[in-house]
Amino acid sequence: MNISRSQIESYNPSRKIETNLAAVSMNSSNPSLIALAFHWSVVRRALIMAVVVGLVLVTINHGMCIYKGHFGWICGIQSALTVLVPYTVSTISSVLAIAEGKKRVSIRKPPTGPGGINPSA
Repeated sequence: MNISRSQIESYNPSRKIETNLAAVSMNSSNPSLIALAFHWSVVRRALIMAVVVGLVLVTINHGMCIYKGHFGWICGIQSALTVLVPYTVSTISSVLAIAEGKKRVSIRKPPTGPGGINPSA
């Protein structure tokens, strides 16, 4: 794969993020928070956090129950809810960060007219 110097110089990672987020919902200019919550990058990050943090929390909260072999259905439900907490926190944090980032990007860009001239200047 050959990459030209102009491609390297014109690379803009924020454009890639905007493109990925634009594909999230039908209304590409303003995806809903629910649509963002089901975007693969958000779900993947939340699943990783749920596994890592959830296992630590389950071990802390239910470790003795598991160790002694008293792990019943109530303890199972509690463990599942314990893992659900970091998933939810990670999802909400990611969605709000993406939404705020999109808002900041749209605020920073001044409107331009033909030829890249700012009409309000």
